[in-house]
Amino acid sequence: MGKPYDDVFDIQNESYYCSELVYEAFRDKDGNPLFELSPMTYKDPDTGKTFPAWETYFKNLNVEIPEGKPGLNPGGVSKSAEICIVFRFYQP
Repeated sequence: MGKPYDDVFDIQNESYYCSELVYEAFRDKDGNPLFELSPMTYKDPDTGKTFPAWETYFKNLNVEIPEGKPGLNPGGVSKSAEICIVFRFYQP
């Protein structure tokens, strides 16, 4: 591909993170993405505070946490109506 990994998870820059590549790779016949973007969060749902690991991660990159910016993650992809699970590696 010739593009660097997107360490800051910015879907609007010229690099790609894992789920962003999936988002761009899978489109319908009209070129529309199959997966929906959602506001990203790095906060603990119980406390509403940013997880310390994410604070450290983005601080080390010298960028603001992209809280609320559009994006996609593996969990969101897995919950999409476009995905059909054909095999489970474990039983929940």
